[in-house]
Amino acid sequence: MTEITSDQLRREMPTLLKRAAAGERFTVTLDGKPVACLVPLEPDRRWMPRDSFVTRILGHQADPGLSEELRALSGSDADDPW
Repeated sequence: MTEITSDQLRREMPTLLKRAAAGERFTVTLDGKPVACLVPLEPDRRWMPRDSFVTRILGHQADPGLSEELRALSGSDADDPW
């Protein structure tokens, strides 16, 4: 991650924002100490691949029985989390 000063951020904001939008990440320092990060946002998607969905929500599942119910509803006997 590239380190930039708060003054540099103020002076070069448009350029740094374009670089961040292109994927670059920055640590912003104040008096030589890291205080913030400037990072690109993830795109807001209306859909995602199944594997990404499973990876994201598997550890945050509110109802432990939900996976069994989803498997039953899908009619799948596959040996996977759903």
